[in-house]
Amino acid sequence: ALWMLLLALPAPHGLAPAAWHYFALFAAVIVGLILEPVAGSVIGLLGISVAAALNLVAATPAESVKWALSGFSNSTVWLIFVAFMFGLGYEKTGLGRRIALNLVKRLGRRTLGLGYAVALSDLTDAGALAYAQGRLKRMGVYRALVKAGARPGDRVRIGRLEFDWEAD
Repeated sequence: ALWMLLLALPAPHGLAPAAWHYFALFAAVIVGLILEPVAGSVIGLLGISVAAALNLVAATPAESVKWALSGFSNSTVWLIFVAFMFGLGYEKTGLGRRIALNLVKRLGRRTLGLGYAVALSDLTDAGALAYAQGRLKRMGVYRALVKAGARPGDRVRIGRLEFDWEAD
């Protein structure tokens, strides 16, 4: 409804009609995302489709379709999507909770073991994993690995922890 209302109004002085139509669509998508009459992904996809179908983003239909599909070729978009799917999987299956409870069960006999269990359960969280990586780097582990002849992609073992080493 907002889109139609804005389309009915004349474009402000100095603004091209196509830019005004694009703004009207943008405003309608934002209001739709706020009100959520349907899922946000549907609203976003509908906005992209309408912009491409009405040639609001390019001069030709082929260029409009190319613009509409360009976001799906961006690796960052897929990274965010996959991370979101993993998060949903952890939530739905309770995998993170099961891992944490298993660690507490195996290591929770003493206070020190319980501390280790809490620290290890944080490794299921990407933010905590990045923090641990930074700590290892500051502790000099990276320098020691380079000094020992490790190269990016090598399999490294520290205690029971084994991972592919990547130098940043």
